[in-house]
Amino acid sequence: MKARQHGTAVIFLETDLEKTPPFDETSLSEIQRSVFSQLSTREKDKIKAGYATRIVDLEKGECVCEFNSEDYVPPQSAIDSISRYLASKIREYYADSKNREELEKRRKEQSK
Repeated sequence: MKARQHGTAVIFLETDLEKTPPFDETSLSEIQRSVFSQLSTREKDKIKAGYATRIVDLEKGECVCEFNSEDYVPPQSAIDSISRYLASKIREYYADSKNREELEKRRKEQSK
């Protein structure tokens, strides 16, 4: 992700480039063409290579436009990585007896 002085960020998502369709610059919308023209050569090259990309307005907290995100599915390695991270955090959370007791309390309330 690269923050820009005018309040936008370019966010490249982990992408399986072997499964990405070819980039077609002629099919860009007007806003995509405008944003694309303002990107650095390096950023343009990553988009042309097929990386799913989001351009975010940091002041408004909104996505300005996206590239290569139609039918985007993260690669299995990214899914595995986040799964391992979340599993370790869940185990850590429930290692605390107070949290396990709270879980049991919620389960009993839900089963009523």
